[in-house]
Amino acid sequence: MKLNGTVFVALGMFTAAACGETADPVVEASREAIVGPSTLGGRNEVVMLFARVVLANGSIGTRTCSGGYFAPRVVATAAHCLPDIFSGQLFVYYGDTFDADFALLTEDQNGLVIPAPGQPSSWAKADSFEIHPSYTPDQHFPDIGIVYLDRKLPFDPLPLSRNVVAANRVVTISGWGANSTPTPTTGVGSRVQRTGTSRTLGSPTAADFHPEDPNNGLLVPANRLAQIKLDGNPANANSCFGDSGSPLLITDFGQTYIAGVNYFTGLSCADYSLYTRISSFLPFFDERTRRVARKFSSRPSTASPRTRQGP
Repeated sequence: MKLNGTVFVALGMFTAAACGETADPVVEASREAIVGPSTLGGRNEVVMLFARVVLANGSIGTRTCSGGYFAPRVVATAAHCLPDIFSGQLFVYYGDTFDADFALLTEDQNGLVIPAPGQPSSWAKADSFEIHPSYTPDQHFPDIGIVYLDRKLPFDPLPLSRNVVAANRVVTISGWGANSTPTPTTGVGSRVQRTGTSRTLGSPTAADFHPEDPNNGLLVPANRLAQIKLDGNPANANSCFGDSGSPLLITDFGQTYIAGVNYFTGLSCADYSLYTRISSFLPFFDERTRRVARKFSSRPSTASPRTRQGP
């Protein structure tokens, strides 16, 4: 539901599931709160996607999204985060200080170069990625995608929730998106991880559609049943541009699960957020988990440890 950057092009400039795109490869990282009450940091498994992309005018820009690490070498994100990737330049960042860690990277004729698996690093590269085969940009549904990594990350993935999340649940949201909105459909202050709590309101209704930033999928009743709406009123944290693809986290009996994938929010990142329900697409996620296990079972992989572990 958000990409951070100077120009937000992903999702056709729509607030929900906003990905941030910019022609500048590095954007300032404000240290203020997310949209609503939150804290800096969060779980290791909430990662940032950083990509170089081909913009509409043919130039090369950058895009930032968020994702949830749910199986070894596998990250779930929003489908709208994955089009127009330039020349394999899609990376996952799982460190603590993006600006400093980005400055350590090098470039060659093919683009950014990250340390190889086994070397100290807070980065992984996409080995490949895919968008849900039924995704349509016009409806922004089902807005889910999968990124397969070139290495295991140095922490265990979070399991997927296999239950339908009910209304009035206290949940955790976390992502790398913006913390303020200069206009109703743009944000700034992303590429810093923030975490807060919110409350589920059940599935959205057609009344949540707004033509100023259209999400046409909300007009299809079957689509709404596969979505979770969160209360974005000021007492709660709310997702913003650059949080697209971030996981909705629930805790049952001491275990934290990924229950949704963020893809849309209200104008100016206010009022509500929408997540695609994991429970509505379990066969899709289960098959990708099996696929990656088969593909990488014979490949050795190591990664440098990360010490931070948030809520």
